[in-house]
Amino acid sequence: MELFGRSLGIGERTTLRQKVASYPDGTPISVAVRAVNGVGDGPVISLLGVQHGDEYCGMEVVNRLLGGLDPESLSGTIIGVPVSNPLAFNAGMRFSPLRPRATRT
Repeated sequence: MELFGRSLGIGERTTLRQKVASYPDGTPISVAVRAVNGVGDGPVISLLGVQHGDEYCGMEVVNRLLGGLDPESLSGTIIGVPVSNPLAFNAGMRFSPLRPRATRT
């Protein structure tokens, strides 16, 4: 399996960082991507945690699930992004702090 330009063999697991954007000054914004590729053929399933920056349980679920999986007993591939909204997560806010605020009238 190919995952962001990296090869993931049968029965392997990996964790990598993938750049998803950058700040105006060029500083990269990235997310951790974890994957477990089973030994058998099967579907590819993705799991996203922390879509809102203050929802921490999803991150723990993704990390525990992928950390506890045995690739030898898995058919298919599971790809997880424990923190899919790093800006809101780092700010401890529900939404990204770069999100424009609504104007009140």
